[in-house]
Amino acid sequence: ISGGNEKTKMNLSLAFMADRGLLKNDKMNRYNARINVDHTINKVLSVGGSFGFTMKDHNSRNNVFGSARKMTSITHAYNQDGTINTNPNIWYAAHVNPLMDEDGNWDKNVQSTRFLGSAYLQAKIIDGLIYRSQFSLDRSNNRTGQYADFESVGRFQSPSTTSISNSYGMGTKFTWQNTLNYNLTIAGDHNVGILAGHEMYQTVNENLSLSGTAGKEHFYNSTFYDVSKIINDLAYSSGYTKTAMLSFFGRLNYSYKGRYLLQASVRADGSSVLAKGNKWGYFPSVSAGWRINDEAFMEGTKDWLDNLKFRASWGLSGNAAIGAYQTLATVTATVKNSATMFIPTTMSNPDLSWEKTSALDLGLDFSVWGGRFGGTIDYYLTKTYDLLYPKSAPATSIFTSVLSNIGKTEGNGLEIALNAVPVRTKDFTWDINASFTASNDKVTQLADGLERNISGTGGYIVGEPISLFYDYKIDNCWGIGEYDQYVADMKAKGIDVVAPISGYGTPGTMRIVDRNNDGKIDEEDKMIFRKAPKAIVGLSTSFTYKDFTLSIQSMARMGGYFSYDKNGELGLEDGDANWTKVSYWTPSNTDTKFPNPGTNSTALKGIYSQYKSALKYEKSDYFKIKDITLAYNLNKSLVEKAHIGSARVYVSMKNFITFNRLTDNYDPERGGGITFPLQKQVVVGLNLSF
Repeated sequence: ISGGNEKTKMNLSLAFMADRGLLKNDKMNRYNARINVDHTINKVLSVGGSFGFTMKDHNSRNNVFGSARKMTSITHAYNQDGTINTNPNIWYAAHVNPLMDEDGNWDKNVQSTRFLGSAYLQAKIIDGLIYRSQFSLDRSNNRTGQYADFESVGRFQSPSTTSISNSYGMGTKFTWQNTLNYNLTIAGDHNVGILAGHEMYQTVNENLSLSGTAGKEHFYNSTFYDVSKIINDLAYSSGYTKTAMLSFFGRLNYSYKGRYLLQASVRADGSSVLAKGNKWGYFPSVSAGWRINDEAFMEGTKDWLDNLKFRASWGLSGNAAIGAYQTLATVTATVKNSATMFIPTTMSNPDLSWEKTSALDLGLDFSVWGGRFGGTIDYYLTKTYDLLYPKSAPATSIFTSVLSNIGKTEGNGLEIALNAVPVRTKDFTWDINASFTASNDKVTQLADGLERNISGTGGYIVGEPISLFYDYKIDNCWGIGEYDQYVADMKAKGIDVVAPISGYGTPGTMRIVDRNNDGKIDEEDKMIFRKAPKAIVGLSTSFTYKDFTLSIQSMARMGGYFSYDKNGELGLEDGDANWTKVSYWTPSNTDTKFPNPGTNSTALKGIYSQYKSALKYEKSDYFKIKDITLAYNLNKSLVEKAHIGSARVYVSMKNFITFNRLTDNYDPERGGGITFPLQKQVVVGLNLSF
């Protein structure tokens, strides 16, 4: 609802959403209210505000897919008498029926409220000079309660006790910003804008949690609400975190005849999360634009050229996105045998400072033939230094790593966006929007002269992409007699082969690529698997015929790898799933990287356990039609009789069509995870305006 007069304008909105998830008993209700008010007091002063309130009530079902994936396909979820079959997998008793979390055995509820409000005072001091002061408040509260019965999936076998936990959190954020903005025009052609400002930002977060076990009893009525039922394993914690940032900034805008554009700015930011003496960062930027089509020498192009603008910009930005107190050494208090001990938790780094990124961008905007065809082209170059990342600590340290400014990176890319209207008639219009992005990045330097800083299968390597997997490569599996022949061939070259693990080379087990051909499998044989795509292409098109519109949105990702969790669940280790459908090695099926489940169990499990991460990498190229929507605008004369301004009915299909290298209908946009499916949706909607 909106309304007002010359001095006062108001807008009020109310919303309710009821969302039922893919799982039984997974549901959320959300309530929203918002009001915006602007009022002009007189010619000098005006005030206003925007205030919103949101409440969420979410009953969350425990994820059943982890247990469901481990169920054998030749058993039954229920016994003959209708009761739940608690252990359907007769080969591995730890695989518990995921249906046991229903009927009260699992309850998790998250309730949260959030208030977002801002108010401003604006004063027109003189012509062209405006002062504005704005204060914003973000206040949130949440409560998370969780009840896991002793007959739930997670606690049925061990420890067979009922678990209760309840936690509360409260967060307060406020921002106060003051600006002076002065605009003037000189001689009709020169437009100048000057902005000076100051901003304060502060966050305070508090939390309190309580958890424990309540014995081997059902508490279906009180669930997590009654913490007095806790009798064992009582654990409680509280936390208080405060961060702040203080900023000063200024900006100058200049244009001549709207043809030559210049902007320069500088800001100083001081962050409380950084170390003393390094809290402040200074970040300048400058940009320029040239409307070429307004030049006199372009006069002959006015009948077909609508816009031609060249842009160039350079700026320095900062990142202090680390946790509070991470520059300090911290300890954790623990009680054991009635004695309190303090254990070091994190290592201090008093030299931690801002991570900085400089960015250069060159761009071109164009439009021709009355907007029938146009687009933008951008080329960018970025350089980041004082990169924030956990640095490996010395072997003599009690800590594994310390957050540090460890090095430098750089990147570049090309971004193209095009739009066209190939057909435009009285009854039919065809619109096309296309985009292309290609990017490259690499690490150029690490601290202390290091060439690499690796943790697990990730990290940074000088000269390599920023985002990567660093692991072994698998060249299918060893065939019958192949390993013995390989050893003989290497010995003939004077190279002794050293098996990396007992049983290595057994037919049907994974063959690791010896990249340097030295007869050993070690760190030097690992390779780079780039995570980021080399290019992303987007295409959206719409066809409008009279009152009907068909729109299609699609995209393609080219290059890069992802770690596919399904490839790591072959049922070859205790606790693994046994459902995975892949092309396993057999004497008659040797062109595959997946090991034979029937291979000698000791050798197979050892080799698989050590190298299974290398099985998971898959190329992440894919083409996807993300959305298909058909809409119909009801005839105006018909809806006006019902006192409706306009009415539109539509149906959409989302995430239905994907083409990729995998053969199991997996959508690579999920990034390799298999714990929860990516939803395919059919949406039917109605838009009305009055």
